[in-house]
Amino acid sequence: MIVSDWSRCNRPSGGRLPIDIANTIGIIILIMLLQTSTPTISAMELRKEPGRFLDRVDLRRETFIVERAGKPKAALVPLTDLQEMVRMKAEARQAFFAMTDEIRRNFTKSGLSEKQLEALIDEAVTAVRKEQSASKPNENRY
Repeated sequence: MIVSDWSRCNRPSGGRLPIDIANTIGIIILIMLLQTSTPTISAMELRKEPGRFLDRVDLRRETFIVERAGKPKAALVPLTDLQEMVRMKAEARQAFFAMTDEIRRNFTKSGLSEKQLEALIDEAVTAVRKEQSASKPNENRY
């Protein structure tokens, strides 16, 4: 898959793209593909010709959104795509917990009290929000 190859590429800075970012990008791309180009079928169509749709998914690697009463209820995806999504989700989860463990260790090493840390976080959040609001044009001017 492109994501796994891309995550191994050397970046111009000499570092590598963290695997959790690469997985996140891969998941976003998959979601975008599902939302923009995936044909929908009704549950009744699937019920009438399940073999035809299963063959299209298996042999042609097509993906379908199954609707019931006009509302999306499920997706038919190739098994390999599902396995890749499950693997990526597990890797992202592991990376998240590793990151939170590292943050905990760094907090413990910092010697800051919980209140001091909260004050630093609040200060950083305020600074980012100010920066973001300054970069956005005022939409309520007119």
